[in-house]
Amino acid sequence: MNHFLTIALIMVLGTQALMIDFGNDKDGSDWYITNDGVMGGLSQGKAIILEDKLVFEGTVSLKNNGGFTKVDCSYQKMDLSQFSKVKIRAKGSGHVAGFRLDLHQRFYLPNYKFMLTPTGEWKEYEFQLADVKEYQMGKSTGYNLTKEQLANIIRMGFIMSNKTDGPFRWEIDYIKFE
Repeated sequence: MNHFLTIALIMVLGTQALMIDFGNDKDGSDWYITNDGVMGGLSQGKAIILEDKLVFEGTVSLKNNGGFTKVDCSYQKMDLSQFSKVKIRAKGSGHVAGFRLDLHQRFYLPNYKFMLTPTGEWKEYEFQLADVKEYQMGKSTGYNLTKEQLANIIRMGFIMSNKTDGPFRWEIDYIKFE
């Protein structure tokens, strides 16, 4: 297993859950930023671990055909097929965040997202994995994530890509699969 982050198995009401623990990645080096500069854009994002939380902040710019910045964990095969829902405790401002799950390393192949609307306050976002939507090059395909695909996840992360200029800041306390 890759060292991308520490994952703790815990018991929740007699079933197993998978919890992402940001407190064991003190410098954030297990998370990687990709800005739209790879395609000529000017957006800037950064990620750090602060008080045991992943802090993802920056500015999205639409100049030069830009419009996204994302933070992802290292590539690692993850079988999430035994889980049916996700809980993410987070606080966001500025932009809608997409929680991403990837099956492919190539950017032009489909990925899967669930959108988190910022409230400025701590909130536990809870959603069914079956409700996670497929996107290809930023556009919804109309398909949802399947159990078979959940068995082959290779990366997760967050993306700011709602085609709006301006600053954002998201703090993520935990990601829990149940």
